[in-house]
Amino acid sequence: CKVDNDEYSCVLCSEGTEETTYHLLFECKFSEDCWTHLGIQWDHQEPFFSAVSKARQAFQQSFFMEIFTIAAWEIWKQRNGRIFRGTPPSFSNWKQACYDQFKSHSVRWKSAFRLHFFDWLPP
Repeated sequence: CKVDNDEYSCVLCSEGTEETTYHLLFECKFSEDCWTHLGIQWDHQEPFFSAVSKARQAFQQSFFMEIFTIAAWEIWKQRNGRIFRGTPPSFSNWKQACYDQFKSHSVRWKSAFRLHFFDWLPP
């Protein structure tokens, strides 16, 4: 979030929208592109926990929470890279970081789950 003259604008989009946690992770154009890539859709009319529940049901994969957590964390890291290192947000860097996390975490998951999980990964 850019703090100039009490302005708290989202650093992932250039729309001048105030950076709230919800905006940053769910409504920002950058974040929306990330979720769309993963096949996760959010109903912004629903209260937060209802929206998560709805997205989980629609996703229809048993590993929704793992994907959700990793993807949100990597969005947050794109934001922090912009603020603390001046690195522009990059969808391809976000995607690669997510895939690296998915793969490293899958080592701990059962082999049947891993096989199904890697079939799911979008290109």
